[in-house]
Amino acid sequence: MLPVFLIILFSILRLFYAVQLDIIPDEAYYWEWSRNMDLSFYDQGPGVALYIRIFTLILGNTTFALKLAALFASAIALLFIYMINLELSLPKLQFMLIFWMAFLLPSFFSGSLLIMHDSPLLLFWTMALYFTIRYIHRQENWTLYLVFLSLGLGALSKHSMVFFAISLILWLVITPNEYKILKNKHFYAGLILAFLIISPVLYWNIHHDWDNIDAIIHLRSAGGQNFEGASTDKYIIGQIIGLSPLWAFALLILFLWKLLDISTTLNIRKQTMLNARRQTTLNVRKQTTIHSQSITERNSIRFLVINALILPIFFFYMSFSSIIQPNWTFPSYPAIILLLGIYFPITKPFSWSEKIYRLLVFAGFILVLVVNTFVFFPKYITSFLEQSSIDSINPMERYTGYRETIMEIEEFRKKNHPNAKLIANKYQDAAMASWYLPQKSFVGSMNILQKNQYSYWEPMKQGNDYLVFFIQENICEKSFVFFQPLLDLMFEQMVEYPEKEVVVNGKVVKRYQMWYGKNYQTNWAEIFFEIFNNQLLFIHSQGLYQETKMPNQRSHDLLVKAVKDFILRKGKVNCSAF
Repeated sequence: MLPVFLIILFSILRLFYAVQLDIIPDEAYYWEWSRNMDLSFYDQGPGVALYIRIFTLILGNTTFALKLAALFASAIALLFIYMINLELSLPKLQFMLIFWMAFLLPSFFSGSLLIMHDSPLLLFWTMALYFTIRYIHRQENWTLYLVFLSLGLGALSKHSMVFFAISLILWLVITPNEYKILKNKHFYAGLILAFLIISPVLYWNIHHDWDNIDAIIHLRSAGGQNFEGASTDKYIIGQIIGLSPLWAFALLILFLWKLLDISTTLNIRKQTMLNARRQTTLNVRKQTTIHSQSITERNSIRFLVINALILPIFFFYMSFSSIIQPNWTFPSYPAIILLLGIYFPITKPFSWSEKIYRLLVFAGFILVLVVNTFVFFPKYITSFLEQSSIDSINPMERYTGYRETIMEIEEFRKKNHPNAKLIANKYQDAAMASWYLPQKSFVGSMNILQKNQYSYWEPMKQGNDYLVFFIQENICEKSFVFFQPLLDLMFEQMVEYPEKEVVVNGKVVKRYQMWYGKNYQTNWAEIFFEIFNNQLLFIHSQGLYQETKMPNQRSHDLLVKAVKDFILRKGKVNCSAF
């Protein structure tokens, strides 16, 4: 029970630390989802919104509620990893290694301070992992329902939960002795349960032109697919940092010298069969029991290997043509940690590869302690090193100043344009404004040349006045605001205000600019498409049309639709129009 006590104790300590931090834009964005509940959302399913809503209904729209939600999910995920340890009946040293690696892993240790859709995803992924391992070991039918319950709830949080289901399918394909599950009625009842859980997402997509599925397939949240070049180098670096460099190298050694040692496994199997033939009837029965246990353990390891590799391999492949974010592979980390601990050598004598492996694992603890200490206490560490310039490395520093910026903008609005409504272009600015305004009033987003959940919420109303604002985190240069020419056409009158700096503790932390728009006329898309429609002759002269005669009305309409689909980020563009 000591690990359970430690999980609770350290979660409480981290909560005291977390409530002192400013929330980040994505946290505010998902909190805004929880205030505007729907069956699904453009970016992902409703899981994170439902999860946040539970805590805000009890504790209000407070930082404490959001941080508690994040740390609660992390604590339960750790608890499931602890329970997997118990299920595997590992020796004490391996048991403790797995627990502390899971607790101190940099991506989890710092990421648990933030409430993102990855928070409930990781919770339900580890829950599914535990009940899958338990089913493999005990063949209990009721655990099948909890596996599929976990899959359904995880899929509501983030669609990448589908890869857990794929790992189950792959495991079943290569594990013939488990085919009996296909004759189990509880297996199919569990499938129906999972389908019922995710059915609201399907219903939402059917009534919204499959926008949510389109956003996932085309990686809208990361900027889309088919960018020039690849993100493979950044992806690999992100995985090494997220897993910790030394533990990442230990994992590489593990797969080179342990999991790929097929010949050794085959020799052990042959020797076991040979010994069984030489035993008495009683001993044969005993050997059969041992053999059965070894099959169960092998099946568990096989599933952990598939579960550990499926996300890293898939996104590694995707990184050659897409922008891949490092955190997308984090759900595979629990299985990776379990494998690192399970194969940690504890019996002497150690081979040279085992010695290197042990050294990397133990040294990895020192490294992650240093990294986590720096993340939590960057100012104290840099002060100790007498290098104050390193202070800018603080990853949370980029979010400093949002509160002060929003307050300045709101005071300016009250004083100069009290009848105007605040509105941002970036969804991050809109969400942060809603969070920091005294009454937490809804602030909309124009979403010029982008698409997200704000595209489905309260639109701008004709005849209203708006105070448009844009917040710049990069304080080193003047902001480039690409949408101002459109603002001049969207309103009857537009007043531009100079960019301002926000200073906190004597340091510039943010820059922002505002525009007052009087009497809103029409949205940016209509203006853009009208301008484009009037410039088709110019486009033809540049060779964007196929080399045919001037386009007829049908090809004209196809071209306009193709451009609209591209600008509004709506699926694949019909390139035959060009």
